[in-house]
Amino acid sequence: MKMDVERISDIIPATSLQEFALSNCATFFVFNVGDRLDINKAILSWEALVAQHDVLRTLFAFHKGRFYQDILKSLPKIPHVVHTIAEDTDAALDQLLRDTGASEPLPMGSSPLKFVTVNTPQNRYLILRMSHSQYDGFSISEFWGNWGLAFDGHPLPPRRSYADFVYSSDALGEHGGYSYWKCLLSGSSMAYLTTPPADTIGTDGNSRLV
Repeated sequence: MKMDVERISDIIPATSLQEFALSNCATFFVFNVGDRLDINKAILSWEALVAQHDVLRTLFAFHKGRFYQDILKSLPKIPHVVHTIAEDTDAALDQLLRDTGASEPLPMGSSPLKFVTVNTPQNRYLILRMSHSQYDGFSISEFWGNWGLAFDGHPLPPRRSYADFVYSSDALGEHGGYSYWKCLLSGSSMAYLTTPPADTIGTDGNSRLV
């Protein structure tokens, strides 16, 4: 992948979780937004997150047997395409995404981010394409919260750089996480669950609601 070095903020190895995610298809988040949401404002608000979170400005490349992530200083305009379909069904929406490459791994060297607006006879959907290499179960909720703040015109809270996280994890080594929890839990005792009261046990031996 050829890239102008002046555009790059940092180059770091991809984590094992990111490497696994890159071998899979993109993730599509579908929002039923109706006809009242200002979609252009929503996209501009997301671009504020891109400026704040370096993992959203990351391009991935494969070099000499492993994946790397190029963190850009800024990301070009996020693509936004508009489609109209005749049926407002999950199957029709799913087929549209499949037809636009949803079932294929993302190409290396380009941003996974993309917006799709889908108009149907009854509804309007805003779809955000991402790669699971850009988020996990914790950070995605942070993104949604920040998106709402940006949309409402509030400043975004400061965040540590994702690159700092990768460097720190790398410094701990492969067993660093295990060592941390071993030290933290040293001397602690196992918590045991007590037997539930008799009136919560059904005649079949299974727990039941009271």
